[in-house]
Amino acid sequence: MCTVISLTTAHTYVGRNLDLEYRYREEVVHTPRRFPLSFRRQAMQCTHYAMLGTAYVPEAFPLYYDAVNEHGLYMAGLNFPQYAQYALAGDSAIAPFEVIPFVLAQCRTVRQACECLRHTPIARIDYNDRLPCTPLHWFLADREECVAAEPTADGLLLTPDPIGVLTNSPPLSFHLANLARYTSLTPQPPRGRFGNTAVSLYSRGMGTEGLAGGYSSTARFVRAAYGREHSRCDASEAQSVMQMFHLLDSVAHPRGSVVMSDGRYEITVYSSCCDLCTGTYYYKTYDSSGLCAVALEADDRNASCLFRYPMEDVFRPRSPSPFSDA
Repeated sequence: MCTVISLTTAHTYVGRNLDLEYRYREEVVHTPRRFPLSFRRQAMQCTHYAMLGTAYVPEAFPLYYDAVNEHGLYMAGLNFPQYAQYALAGDSAIAPFEVIPFVLAQCRTVRQACECLRHTPIARIDYNDRLPCTPLHWFLADREECVAAEPTADGLLLTPDPIGVLTNSPPLSFHLANLARYTSLTPQPPRGRFGNTAVSLYSRGMGTEGLAGGYSSTARFVRAAYGREHSRCDASEAQSVMQMFHLLDSVAHPRGSVVMSDGRYEITVYSSCCDLCTGTYYYKTYDSSGLCAVALEADDRNASCLFRYPMEDVFRPRSPSPFSDA
């Protein structure tokens, strides 16, 4: 269960929640330009664009959950059960776990990424016996547009996302159509009449009566879309980043709200916010007391080894410090 949201103020920001009942050893990982990316059925990329995001690195290959590259192209993977249909594993195919580094390594914009994906089959290839293939779809964003890339029985669907939000199954087309049920929502006070009868408004926020409040993918999509649509904040880095985390918090999972069949609790393992204009990646974990930040440092981009930063569960800012321009 995950949610991704885009937000534009003076800069463009994209943030996501990763909602799971367990944790891998998630780290913030910077893959510099000269770190060799070895793909299963594609040629190794010895030089490529630098990228930064959250990944699990079981061996020498970063399994990115979300990342941004040095040109401001962002990509996140989200669970897509019952709908994800992958191609046959041909010679030019890529595995689902390779999609984010493969695209960010060579594309500058969403349009370039879509063209790349149109000509690259995504095949059902396991990482290993312990990490089987996962049903995924992907959210792509740059400073101009957002697109959902969804492998389905009808092929790879590349759907423009004017709402700037993505959750899990069903496909984006369903979520967009479902918004028709919520067109009467408003942040303004309603008119205070029931037909011809005047009624007293006993509470603020009554224009949001009927807003989806559950934790299903459809409810979270509606709630995130409403919050984004009516979001207001000043354009400073500090206010923009904090606003993004407030939006993500509105669809986050507190422990106990969703229980799995095996008795484990789904929580928001981490939330992140990436500034697509500066390449700064902010994050917090479920147990953290504040934000941490990592940046795509220019001096490190030409290196040949991964830079790995274990996620902090206490507030310990990294360079640059969050909101250093505030």
